[in-house]
Amino acid sequence: MRNSTVLSTSAILSLFLPACCILTARAEPQASNSVAPSNRFLVGSSYYPEQWDPSRWEDDFRKMHDIGFNVVRMGEFAWAFFEPAAGHFEFAWMDRAIEVAKRHGISVILCTPTASVPPWLRQAHPDVLGANERGAFDYGGRKGYSTESPAMLEAADRIVTALVKHFGSNPGVIGWQIDNEPGYPFMNYDRHMLVAYRKWLQLRYGSIARLNTAWGGAFWSNWYDRWDQIEFPLNVAEGGWQPGMKLDYRRFFADSFFRYVQRQARILRGAVKRQFLFTNWPDTRWSVDVVRTAAVLDVTAWDNYVAEPGRTDFHEQFYSGFGHDQSRGSRPDQRFMVAEQGSQASAGGSLEKARLQTYINLGHGADGTIFFEWRPPLGGAEQGYVSVLQLDGTFGPSEKVLRRLTSELARVGPELASAKTDSDIAMLFSYDNQWWQGFWTRTPAGYDQEIQRYYSGLKALHRNIDVVPPTADLNRYRLVAAPGLQIVSDELTARLKAYVNQGGILVLNARAGLRDPDNRFRELAAPGVFAGIAGVRIPATANPGRGVAAEVIAFDDVSTGFAPATILEGIEPAGAVPLASYRGGAMNGRPAVTVNASGRGFVVYVGTDSRDLKFYDALALALAKRFGFEPLIEAPIDVEVVSRKTAQREYLAKDI
Repeated sequence: MRNSTVLSTSAILSLFLPACCILTARAEPQASNSVAPSNRFLVGSSYYPEQWDPSRWEDDFRKMHDIGFNVVRMGEFAWAFFEPAAGHFEFAWMDRAIEVAKRHGISVILCTPTASVPPWLRQAHPDVLGANERGAFDYGGRKGYSTESPAMLEAADRIVTALVKHFGSNPGVIGWQIDNEPGYPFMNYDRHMLVAYRKWLQLRYGSIARLNTAWGGAFWSNWYDRWDQIEFPLNVAEGGWQPGMKLDYRRFFADSFFRYVQRQARILRGAVKRQFLFTNWPDTRWSVDVVRTAAVLDVTAWDNYVAEPGRTDFHEQFYSGFGHDQSRGSRPDQRFMVAEQGSQASAGGSLEKARLQTYINLGHGADGTIFFEWRPPLGGAEQGYVSVLQLDGTFGPSEKVLRRLTSELARVGPELASAKTDSDIAMLFSYDNQWWQGFWTRTPAGYDQEIQRYYSGLKALHRNIDVVPPTADLNRYRLVAAPGLQIVSDELTARLKAYVNQGGILVLNARAGLRDPDNRFRELAAPGVFAGIAGVRIPATANPGRGVAAEVIAFDDVSTGFAPATILEGIEPAGAVPLASYRGGAMNGRPAVTVNASGRGFVVYVGTDSRDLKFYDALALALAKRFGFEPLIEAPIDVEVVSRKTAQREYLAKDI
């Protein structure tokens, strides 16, 4: 490594699961950069002053400063305290909390409190809450508001306007979080949503005849004459959501939440003074198009509750890496942060959990990490939640780790504030395909699970990975992996073909290229629009769960085989050459993975899947060998390697 210097205070930690951060720097040519939300790494916690007697605030903020925190997030569920009655606002208590925080050197991120409506609003306007399959939501809990309810939107506008008018120029407030985890729960079936859905469909299709064709309405005589005949199929006799309708509902749902977040952003944007805007996605992959929403915000943020290091297979840790890389890829300036993260390890777990996961955030490019939360609530649905402090007000078991972490970040954070991530590998993430194939599910065929398996496998290359939308410029990447690309537009098809012909390496998998943007099958043999560049034809498939005995043969000189999970495609090469083959049963000797030269590039086609994550590791290593991908740093397969660059230096991090 050229001109290396160690920036962290130690090189290697001895943990239950080997995990630590070695952060080194090497000189690089001059490059452009942009400014992060601040010239420091934001580290702190969520705090709910409305839950605690004001006499405790001084001690709480003093302890935050003492442990090295520099930011606090407040107000996200305080609507009833900000506005105890319609149009009557009380902000003095938050003024005091912000002043105490400022006195102890703690900056404030203030939240719009619209994720949980106060009782008086629900009583006056029952339709502010939405509905699920069982009917209208009852009052209690949180979320579940209708993003199309006029009363909800009017009330949200009023509280957000009042908040930003009062706090928008407060020097103690550095940022605003809009709502809380928008998009969750993943449905809303109230009448306002239905009326809006019909209008949305009318704008999308223009005519009812066009909709009938797109949805395949001739099947089962679901042939509409008027827009008001369309209902949510929540309790139908048989069939449920038709494929086109299911996809369009998810598109509409995401669009409705986009407009909801945009609406609050516009109000805030008109009054804030040097304060950045974001929202905290419950997961970058869930329900709402994070990339589209990033255009109206200043930072992308998500809540990182990845599995605890040391208690799961090392591949599980790459889940957070995907979320980070997708957040970073949602914006040209790469700005993102973690809005929530666990602060303590469970009994028997490594106390280094909080430090390790924060360094993983930093390594992928995060501008900050906010731990959830400062004090465990004494009551409410999350009473006793594991927090920075324990129930008796003393620091939890991770105190020494957090002190060390904040001390290190105070030195390293400013140096990395303008650093960027440079990648030559990309994962193509398509919300249309996710919404159709399934999200937030553990089934092997779910889109989120399959794309995560490919991402985890590519981490074996020990190189940076970008997670990008279908609209991204792909020409900067040597390799683009697009698993689950069943729905594909003509425009994207043309761009992918051009990418390959110009020298790119495209990775596709089973069922690719068969559906158009209406979610209708194309009149093409598998793999549809990609058959030519993939150099394969697939006349038939088999389900390994129906008595088909087969394994995917190992790649090259590796002898291990991998059991298929949901599909075995009977690939017939039409120019492609095998990279792996089936063995055993009726599929014995037939190709399972192929490579085809097309123009100056290549298409890798994977005609099967597996629950075994080592299959995806083996696939990635086979691609590295064939196409000459060198690691940023030589490291074992269970070590994550990432790098970031400033104008002067490149920083390399190893989580080992």
